[in-house]
Amino acid sequence: MHKTANILDKVPKKIQPQVKKMIHEMYLSDTKADALQVFEDFVSLYGAKYPRAVECLVKDKEALFAFYDFPAEHWQHLRTTNPIESTFATVRHRTRQTRGCGSVETIISRVFKLAHIWIGESAGFDFRQLQPSQDPVEQFCDQVAAEFLVPEEAIDELWKEHTGFDQLARQFKVSQLVIARRALDLKKSPRRNFLTFMNNTNAS
Repeated sequence: MHKTANILDKVPKKIQPQVKKMIHEMYLSDTKADALQVFEDFVSLYGAKYPRAVECLVKDKEALFAFYDFPAEHWQHLRTTNPIESTFATVRHRTRQTRGCGSVETIISRVFKLAHIWIGESAGFDFRQLQPSQDPVEQFCDQVAAEFLVPEEAIDELWKEHTGFDQLARQFKVSQLVIARRALDLKKSPRRNFLTFMNNTNAS
């Protein structure tokens, strides 16, 4: 799964089979206590030599082990090593199947709407200079839509290879503006780069 692949990508190939085996033991254990013990063993074993791999696992600990809190007969359907992708799997499926909803603009609109429905509130958006809204509801919905279009973990990996907005825009199939805004929000690109990009875009 996606999370497993991301962790394996951060360790040498020669130990990937061993790492993969431990990850499988975490979500195939008989009890949550057993799974968490494997988790702690993994952190102790690889934390010093491969901190990026361990960090990749640790940051999603709560989501990855949440299925153990439900009755065991449901684990097969609930377990996942990919919480972000699983959350949006149905949305992506309907996007592919429904005509006329494949544009970035439409997808953003629908994700915003889903986020507003989720929390039961709505809010306006401040478009002045494309600054983030000061409304906490809208900020939350912005983050949901941004994570859907350009997942933080994915851009973390690709940023090392492609720092150009055009290259990343092609990779994620979004506009360069989306990448520029995401890079600014994640502090991967300074504000002056974003403003320069906006000035050049408006001038062309």
